[in-house]
This record gives sequence, structure tokens and C-alpha cells, in this order.
Amino acid sequence: MSKPAPDGAPHDPAALSLDRGENRGYRPISDYGIIGDMHTAALIAADGSIDWACLPYFDSPAVFLRLLDRQRGGYCSVPVTDLVSTSRRYREGTNILATTFTTTSGSFELNDFMPMRSPGDGREPCGRIVRLARCTAGHVDFAFHFRPPSPSPEKNRESKRRRLVQLFLKGAIWCFSSRRPIS
Repeated sequence: MSKPAPDGAPHDPAALSLDRGENRGYRPISDYGIIGDMHTAALIAADGSIDWACLPYFDSPAVFLRLLDRQRGGYCSVPVTDLVSTSRRYREGTNILATTFTTTSGSFELNDFMPMRSPGDGREPCGRIVRLARCTAGHVDFAFHFRPPSPSPEKNRESKRRRLVQLFLKGAIWCFSSRRPIS
């Protein structure tokens, strides 16, 4: 469970201080849920932050890797104002991770999944993470933070290639996708 931010401040996973002995601010692996599309996977923290994802394949460079580098690793988070508690579960019979955020003014559910292609359809994997947010009671103030990893100085010298990444909103659906490995 996530701890509420002090004094009603937005819950910002980037600023999260997890004083858990030798973890030095890193979350234990047990704090993560996993979603995937049979070609890759993403790890989602209990507070809804995507901290690890390689798109569109397991062996592609990481799009989010805060799991390993909390300063420059990149993430996709959903900081919530006046957070009281969070809970999560997988929707029955699916790989859809449902995280419920309860605040002092209401609650909302965040459903995360990666669409799969049918085996043998001959198409490339889609490498998409879909996040659906739905208010279930009252009203909830939250933000959507997308922070790609900061390149190391060595990476900057090695490659100036552009990233092929899409982040778009259609109705209430945020989609993040990559059709090629991101480096």
C-alpha cells in the first residue's frame, strides 16, 4: 500500500522515500504487479507507477527503468492528491492490473494492460501499454507524469537517433506505444 503524501500534497512517486533498510529508496520487487503481451512486460508499483518496461520486446532497451536507477531511470506515474489508500488486483481471468486509489474526496480505478496479438497472425507485436482511469466515487484530483529515462553522457555521444514513441489521449484512454525498439 502507498503512504499518503503529508499535508495533502500530491503523492509523487518520484519523490518517494522508502526507508526500508538496505533498499536505499528502492521499492522491493514484491511491491510490483506485472502486465505483458507475450513479447514483453511492464512492472507497475503499488502506487500505479510504471517503473520498468522494455518495448516492444523483452530484449529491447528499457523505456522505463526507475526500478534500477531512481534518478535517471524514467517512469510513468499517476500522483494523486489527498491519497488515503491504494489497493490492487488482477481482473478475474485476465492480465489487467486494476489499482484503486481512495482519497478524501472520492476514488478512482486505474486499469493497466498490454494488448496482445493472436499467435501466428504474422504481425509485429504492438508494444503498447494502455492505462484506463475511471472515477468510481466523488471526484479525484490526479496528474499523469511521463518521464522518459535520462540518457547517460556515453549514450548521448553514441547515438542521436530519435525515439519512436506515441503518447496520446483518446476519450479517457492514454496510450503509450512503440513500434520499434527505443534506444
